Amino acid sequence: MSVLPGRPALGGLRWPVTALTASPAAMALARPPHGLTFAARPLAAMAIPVPVAPGGLAARAQPVPASPGTGLVAAGLTRGAGPP
Repeated sequence: MSVLPGRPALGGLRWPVTALTASPAAMALARPPHGLTFAARPLAAMAIPVPVAPGGLAARAQPVPASPGTGLVAAGLTRGAGPP
């Protein structure tokens, strides 16, 4: 299931624009895809459990798909930061 088809392509276009220019016109074009891609992750986390969770438990199952990704990213960043 795809909440936002083409999400990686939108991010791939947005990042170079925001990194390489300070033009207000370019930024105005780059910001809407940021909102769409940023919103797609929580929407997917809410949509995935609905068809697979037992009846009445979809709300409790919503954090499950989001938790591993967030935890792995935090662990990787912490590990990559090196010793204190």
